[in-house]
Amino acid sequence: MGLKPIVEKVITERFDTGLTPEEQNAVDQGTNKDPEGYTVVAPPGKKEWCQRQVSSDWFNKKLMAGTAYLKKYDCGDAVGIAQGYINDYEGSDVLKVDKAYGDDTIKEVKRVQGELDTKVDGYYGKDTHDALIKVMSEPEVEPEVEPEVEPEVEPEVEPVVEPEETPKEKRKKERQSRRAARKLGRGSRKLGKSLEKTKRVKARYDLK
Repeated sequence: MGLKPIVEKVITERFDTGLTPEEQNAVDQGTNKDPEGYTVVAPPGKKEWCQRQVSSDWFNKKLMAGTAYLKKYDCGDAVGIAQGYINDYEGSDVLKVDKAYGDDTIKEVKRVQGELDTKVDGYYGKDTHDALIKVMSEPEVEPEVEPEVEPEVEPEVEPVVEPEETPKEKRKKERQSRRAARKLGRGSRKLGKSLEKTKRVKARYDLK
């Protein structure tokens, strides 16, 4: 084995940035843009956590169009938007909106993808986003209240055993309850602000 392969192996291991060849080429050329239009943060020879800076404009124009998706080491406003949608879907802040697409976000995306019956790959793209929006747009069905009637005497029959709720159905009900509570909280805060504004106006003009 010659010396050249050994040297190349050492250099590769020592200065591996974790970027694809196309991304590394963009950095080497000083453009800091990869073919999809990301800004590459990691310089040659140094691995930084945030390798792609993605904006809200990128989210609307590329992710929503199905030409790109979020993946590990992405960061920026686009990641924050996706994290916010996941929190709204769950009805609670299961994710910290830190705008960093790391292991916690990937784990939550995979779990949500499994519940939405989409491809479980950890990438937040158009299919995952559309499935989230569809579920959150569905009206919440309230159980119908039947009027009370006089009980009729019927012959004894074997009791019907209702099937137990699956974990997926149980989680769906819990999410709906949390989303309803989240909306109610937002409405209460708006009402409080409106009352406070009215008080200030009355105090300013000495109204009773």
